[in-house]
Amino acid sequence: MKISKEKINEPPGISDKTIDVHVGFSQESAHENTFLQNISTSAQQFMKFCFVSLPGMGIAFIILNILMAVWGNFALANGVTFIIVVTWNFLVHRKYTFGCSSTRGICQWFKYFLACLLATVLNWSISMGLYYNTIFFAEHFNCSALVGTGLASVATFIISRKCVFRIVKQPSSTACYKSNRSPSSPLKKSLYGGDEY
Repeated sequence: MKISKEKINEPPGISDKTIDVHVGFSQESAHENTFLQNISTSAQQFMKFCFVSLPGMGIAFIILNILMAVWGNFALANGVTFIIVVTWNFLVHRKYTFGCSSTRGICQWFKYFLACLLATVLNWSISMGLYYNTIFFAEHFNCSALVGTGLASVATFIISRKCVFRIVKQPSSTACYKSNRSPSSPLKKSLYGGDEY
């Protein structure tokens, strides 16, 4: 590539400023693309989270009816059903939704159980609050239940993604390669006009 004399004889500092502007613009574009990509990935993962959770509702209905026929105690049957369904959802979300392969399964299950318990309290609080404090939701109790369930699902997904099944990104091979090179290496010299190997 040829470089004109006008480019070489530019006043000092102009080329550096031009490079800084281009670098800053490139970094800003990269951050924006990463942000949009993260939003898209989160949205797709949330849809998968909701889809995978649907069978759990059917399993809960079947188990609750079986336990009620055996024990006849709704509180006990409902509690056992909750634990079984939480375990089911934990296993399918761990494998299919988040693709987690960590060996800390028991610790993750306990965190997920607490997340579901918190979501249940949130669901109950929101639905009951809307039902008893607004005329519309008092007349349409299904809407209050739907809002509570929706917000509880979002809360469960966020907690699961950020706390339970969080994936710690490993440094890339390029980053490791650069960090292991000494400043006096031939590659480092080439950046400042030295010989390349």
